[in-house]
Amino acid sequence: MPLRNNLLQVILLLFARLMDVSVLRPNLVLPRAMTKHDVALLKVSGSSATPPVNRNVSDAHFRTLRESALAKTLLGADGFARFWLSDLRRLTLFLTVMSETPWLRSGTLGNFLIGLLAQRSQMSSARVAQLIDIAVSTGDFIRYRDPRDARLFALEPSPEACCALEGLVGSFCASIATFLGRDDPLRRMSDEQRLLAYMLFVHAGLDLLRPLSMDDRATGSMAFFLVLLDLRLHSPVAAADFVRREAVRLRLTKVTIRNVLRRAEAEGWTWRQGRLVQLTSLAQPMIDSWLETIAAKLSELFTMMEQLASPGATLPANWQPLLRGQPQAMIAALQARREA
Repeated sequence: MPLRNNLLQVILLLFARLMDVSVLRPNLVLPRAMTKHDVALLKVSGSSATPPVNRNVSDAHFRTLRESALAKTLLGADGFARFWLSDLRRLTLFLTVMSETPWLRSGTLGNFLIGLLAQRSQMSSARVAQLIDIAVSTGDFIRYRDPRDARLFALEPSPEACCALEGLVGSFCASIATFLGRDDPLRRMSDEQRLLAYMLFVHAGLDLLRPLSMDDRATGSMAFFLVLLDLRLHSPVAAADFVRREAVRLRLTKVTIRNVLRRAEAEGWTWRQGRLVQLTSLAQPMIDSWLETIAAKLSELFTMMEQLASPGATLPANWQPLLRGQPQAMIAALQARREA
């Protein structure tokens, strides 16, 4: 009798594999049905339940951006970049600290209070203090007493930190120039113009990162976003092949990539059909809408830099939100030189 039952079970499993019957396969997770809240969310984002046919960001354009120098820089081309740029919260902390240094404030000091840095980077004060200690011990930043208040400290970027930001802005300009089919404006800038371009990039990057839920380490990491974006390009794909390629591409372990896929599946972003993994019908239009928003913001920043590099150009009024909290003396001096 047991032998007969085992034989029957084998036959049913073979039949299930041939017919791809999900009911007989407990490890197959189907996408959850769209609720009224999902429909409302799609209406707010301006998307539909099915992927739009005519998108501003085509697959070919996005592949160009995904394989660009900017993506490689963010993934960590060296040890400094892997530590500071490949993690969203550390990237936010790096940009925040750089925005407060005298290098980008015409020689004046900003605010280096641990609580403020923690709030901006969505990390705990203890974690920010630990990262600052690491940055000082590795020579990424130089810490000294704030001359305005001996109870506080100030930070100065090392040459490596300055080169990292310069490289990040340079890869951004080169990548977006290729993406939009335009010339790289950074090559035409003077040293003063480049410094203002770095300032613009830092504040635009912080404005772009601020709305993200980076406090959720499950779905707010750089790896989670990049895995979803790569699935947008290659979905559906064999899970084993995707895990192997992503581990090499993102310089992460296979275990980490598998964990990311499990989190995405638990949140309703992906689902499995046999050995294949793909985006759900809810996730794909949301990712497309997010890509269009990101491309629009990056294009807007690129246009600002083009205007900055144009001969006789003046500072547009819409730059002011990006320049809030910065010394106006430097901007006024640059403006006077350009008008002269």
